[in-house]
Amino acid sequence: MKKIVLFVATAFGFLTAAADNVMIQTPNTSMVIKADKGQELRQLYYGDRISDAEADQLEASGISLNTAAYPVFGQTDMVQLHALQVVHPDGQLVLYPTVDDVSTRKEGNGDVTCITLTDKNYPVTVKVFYKKYSSCLEYNVFF
Repeated sequence: MKKIVLFVATAFGFLTAAADNVMIQTPNTSMVIKADKGQELRQLYYGDRISDAEADQLEASGISLNTAAYPVFGQTDMVQLHALQVVHPDGQLVLYPTVDDVSTRKEGNGDVTCITLTDKNYPVTVKVFYKKYSSCLEYNVFF
């Protein structure tokens, strides 16, 4: 089974999960990720800091980005640059990763949220990590 790990870090802030949405916040910004089990990982919002109530109403308001959080080759939204592409043993390039699990754990001076994606057709697992730091004294970026 192919395993792909992606790391995304935020400088510092707060990370909360409401329903199937994951919200990562710094003092001035918010990022809302839609992580419905069995569905594609979607980015709903990134911008000025918003409240939990505003985040819950993003989709209903019609102002959410609703774009692939990590676009992969072969999906219908071909306008975006691809963040991930895999060549399967049969020569196919298509990936259809869907959310399988979301977990959060404490790590050092922050919290790490891991979103596990499993491909619908091939034995491929992708893990996307978001790290939130408790203070601005520590800053790491993983690529």
